[in-house]
Amino acid sequence: MKSILSLTYCSRAVRPMEDAELLPLLDKARVANARRGVSGMLLYKSGSFLQVLEGEAGDVEALIATIERDPRHEDVRILRKDAGPRQFGEWSMGFQNLSDLRLVEAGESDLMSAPFDAEYFGANPTKVQELLLCFRGMNNPALVTTLV
Repeated sequence: MKSILSLTYCSRAVRPMEDAELLPLLDKARVANARRGVSGMLLYKSGSFLQVLEGEAGDVEALIATIERDPRHEDVRILRKDAGPRQFGEWSMGFQNLSDLRLVEAGESDLMSAPFDAEYFGANPTKVQELLLCFRGMNNPALVTTLV
């Protein structure tokens, strides 16, 4: 059995994206990730992405290389790489847009109002995992409507 790599990165969109752009992109990613056996969680907030990708090392490394070349991203920074069990195995790609202030207010943690940038997450590495895991078991229907 091959080991599972979990890679977390943050990046900035070259321009702000609305759900009308994000959701079709997400649909394509979910199909491709399911085919590769990659799972994970993607958060978007005010022009910034935070994502964890999980799968066989070669698949995850190939995917992050594609993301780094994607012209819609800039300043892609890998925050952590770990081997171990999947945390988001039930989702080919969970997703939440945190740009909507109502979602932040409805959240279970003030982590959702944290800045989405490499400097903050680099200085607070445990916050990255806490924030992503906030969504894994969330029961609030207002927050999980776009999760698969």
